[in-house]
Amino acid sequence: LAAIKNIEISEFNPIETIDTNVSGMINLLKMSMRNKPKKFLNISTDKAADASTLYGTTKQICERLVSWAGIHIEKTKFSSIRLGNIMETRGNVFEIWEEEKKKNKPLSITDHKMERYFFHVNEAVDFIIGCIPIVNTGEIFIPKMKSYNIKDLASEVSKKHKIIGLRQGEKLEEILITQEEEKNAEEKENMWIVRQYSK
Repeated sequence: LAAIKNIEISEFNPIETIDTNVSGMINLLKMSMRNKPKKFLNISTDKAADASTLYGTTKQICERLVSWAGIHIEKTKFSSIRLGNIMETRGNVFEIWEEEKKKNKPLSITDHKMERYFFHVNEAVDFIIGCIPIVNTGEIFIPKMKSYNIKDLASEVSKKHKIIGLRQGEKLEEILITQEEEKNAEEKENMWIVRQYSK
């Protein structure tokens, strides 16, 4: 799970972000080769799909590394899970809105058309636990999450808003799975299973 995930912080600190997110993953894979755990599950982000930010790019690289490991490293089974936003995580938009509301300030919204995928933490945990038995050869498990309009979510907290504009590389709409991935994905009732490499 560990990563530098804030978009602005990662863009401002690219070397540290790459060192933490990518070199950190490489270190974990090396330790897996040495210690041979039964399973290795990487938690990724929707920002890795058609990445447009440094953070998303580092997580896309991590997905590729884990998929490679799933094919080439014996003794351990590897997979990734690509999630959208988790409502209860630290530094999320709801935390920011609550602070702004307490100070009687308008809520910061990047764009009134912005859409994002959200899970509650219990939904994310249930999905992760459900994937552990099927971790195998570098698959990416992608849940079918619901997309929400950010302005609509903000309106449930306060009717006062201010538009602050998109951050560097930020998209109006994230995607969970690319069109290319979807062509080759195995579709289940609650998820897609993407295989990046074949044996």
